[in-house]
Amino acid sequence: MFITHSHFDHIKYIEDLRDQFPQLQLCGYYLPEEDFGVNHRGLTHHEIIPIGTEILTVLHTPGHYPDSICLWNKKDNCVFTGDTMFVGRTGRTIGAKSNISHLYNSIYETLLILPPQTIIYSGHHYGFKKSISLRENVRLSTFFQCTSEEEFMKVMEQFEKNRRI
Repeated sequence: MFITHSHFDHIKYIEDLRDQFPQLQLCGYYLPEEDFGVNHRGLTHHEIIPIGTEILTVLHTPGHYPDSICLWNKKDNCVFTGDTMFVGRTGRTIGAKSNISHLYNSIYETLLILPPQTIIYSGHHYGFKKSISLRENVRLSTFFQCTSEEEFMKVMEQFEKNRRI
C-alpha cells in the first residue's frame, strides 16, 4: 500500500489494515522521523517500482508535507498526486511542517515538467471534476501559471486569505 504522505487523514486506518492483513507492506517516502514499523519500505526520489505489467516512478514532492510523494505511470500517462496537486490548486501549506518554497519546487520542477497530457489523480476530490490533464490544470489555474517563486507565494497567500473569510 502506498502512503502519499503521513498526514492523519491518509494514515489513520493503517493499524486496522495491518490487523486484517499482517503481511501488508507500506510504501512511503523515507524520512527517519516517520516510522511505520513492520513491513515499511522507504521509497526514494525517482525509484522505479514494477507492479505486474505497470511501472511507477516515485517523485518526492515535499511542500504540503516533507514526506509527500507522487507516483507517475509514464506508460498510462497518469500521476497519482496525493495532496501535492489537485484539480485547480495545490495542497495547502499552513501546517507546521509545510513549506511553500518546497511546494513551489515540487510543482514547477517535478510535476509540471511531466508530459502535458498526463492525467492527475489526487488524494481528495476538491475540484470541479475528479481528474484533469496537466495541460488543462495549467490553463485553468493561476497556481500553475506563476513565473517565479515570489508570484507563487502571493497566489498561495491569497488563497489562504480567502479561505478564512
